[in-house]
Amino acid sequence: MQETMANIDRYGVLCCGLSCVDMMLMAAERPKTLEAITSFDGTKQEAGGSCSNTSRVLGSLQIRVLASTLLGDDPHGKELLRQLNESGVNTDHVVIDPEVGRHLSGLSLFLADSSSSAKPLQVNTSLAVLPVFKGGGRGCYVDLGANSVATPEMLLGDNLDLFERVPFCKVFHFGYPHLMRNLQGENLEKMFSAARRGSLLVSLDINGADKPEPSVITEALRHCFFVHANLEEAAFVSG
Repeated sequence: MQETMANIDRYGVLCCGLSCVDMMLMAAERPKTLEAITSFDGTKQEAGGSCSNTSRVLGSLQIRVLASTLLGDDPHGKELLRQLNESGVNTDHVVIDPEVGRHLSGLSLFLADSSSSAKPLQVNTSLAVLPVFKGGGRGCYVDLGANSVATPEMLLGDNLDLFERVPFCKVFHFGYPHLMRNLQGENLEKMFSAARRGSLLVSLDINGADKPEPSVITEALRHCFFVHANLEEAAFVSG
């Protein structure tokens, strides 16, 4: 047993992709109308999204795990980092908003103020508000925030060389390309191809696939060893 555990400790998992803070409204009443004042019984904040959820579970199982995701420099980002670190996740490769600027030159992410001078657009950590209804079921409102601007270069380095810098990682787990507009199609295939060149097994977690969009993942699927989707999502992505 000791030899087996020693072998496990030598290897690791790189989790990448969508992260958010899940703010759950506990024991929420179902609104009678869209404008009705509706009660709930306290809130609970948990790290959400494929990258955060998977890395936290693996970390709690004492598996060596790294997270690579994009967060804003804000209270929700700090809370997400705290929960990841508390679970034993290596967050050295989590990207915080001030570090993003050099990657954004091609994205034209600027706001004009009243004097017409331009300033870089700061991104916020993604937040999902989830009313958890009495009697079962939940709703979901989400601001995708930083996930909407993340690129392969932000998360994996200018030359997608993060795989080379973490040679102990043997699995690359990526989540929710349908909700990350710059990490679909050609860009997704590019990341998965780089992972395979580094001899990592590729795992794909699907969420948000609510209509047939073959261009999102089709080319990247040939690199995957594992694909996770519910029945409805699997039907959409398989055609």
